Amino acid sequence: MYHKLISRVSSDYCGDGVAQFGSTFEALVRYLDNKLDSNIPLTFMLGFFVTFVVSRWGQILNGIGWIDDAAILFASYIRGREESTRVIRRNIVRYMVLCQALVLRDISMQVRKRFPTMDTLAAAGFMTEEEQEILEEIKDPYSRYWAPIQWSINLVYQCKEDGKITDYYLMNKIVDMDLWLPITTMIQFVVYMGWMSVGEALLNPLGEDDDDLTGMDIVEQVWAPDKTGYSMVEEHLARIPQQKRDDFWGIDKIAPLYSLESAERSVHPLIGSVSKINLVKNRKEIVMTPHKNKLSELTSEEQSAFALATLFFVFTFATAAALTLSVAALRIILAFAGFTEILKVMQGVHL
Repeated sequence: MYHKLISRVSSDYCGDGVAQFGSTFEALVRYLDNKLDSNIPLTFMLGFFVTFVVSRWGQILNGIGWIDDAAILFASYIRGREESTRVIRRNIVRYMVLCQALVLRDISMQVRKRFPTMDTLAAAGFMTEEEQEILEEIKDPYSRYWAPIQWSINLVYQCKEDGKITDYYLMNKIVDMDLWLPITTMIQFVVYMGWMSVGEALLNPLGEDDDDLTGMDIVEQVWAPDKTGYSMVEEHLARIPQQKRDDFWGIDKIAPLYSLESAERSVHPLIGSVSKINLVKNRKEIVMTPHKNKLSELTSEEQSAFALATLFFVFTFATAAALTLSVAALRIILAFAGFTEILKVMQGVHL
């Protein structure tokens, strides 16, 4: 009996909870559907993400070192058909590919799965057992990518010593290295670091650094007799200067005085940019009207007066405009008549 009652009550509560949760979830979904596009700029975020990914993809592609140009240089400058020369050329190219494999197996999962260990590189023919032992003996905690490149450069130097490369220019062409100095990047780094150092130094104005405020001096202004606090309320409390005429008494136009050095400097007073603009155009009467938004707050008499003033202003402006146009038209007619008389005189002279 009790089990049925408990199960019945539990099922009722569960049903009500599910119904309330369903309505709450529906309201949440509707709210997110209405506010998602307006509050979260998905278009901007997706565009920025795709742009960044595509640019990074292109940078990685441009950063891959291809062996085509180097192989052409080796074939052109290391001359010889004998076996030793051919072995050197082939090994130099193989060392370059080995360097690529060592780098890519640390950054690409595809290459890592293909060559999970150094033994797999040796089994695939990228290096011999002796070369593998040399690589494993290198105690470099970071990388050993540079070892095959060093072997290649040593082989190029050996070819020059053996006469397989005829000129130093050709050897330098093979092992040409870009020794560049990032001046702009260095300047940018110095500026940014200096800017950040200034912000860090001024982060806490009440700290203990040399550039911070001296809180001790602020506190000591009260205690010493010659300091600000006690001097204001004790020594100079009742000392009032004798009232006399100042040096500019009776002078209407006072000329400020300067020292000899400062008198030579130009003075640029603080004058507004529109203080010299005259907006009055020969108007003898001053007409001031309330704002259009305030007309509804005026009484009927005030609105009638405002309407009459507006009509008077419009009539005056229209009359002045008509007179101006009439004078201009009269001038044009007179000028045209004079020009006609001149043409008649010229025709008579021609006849």
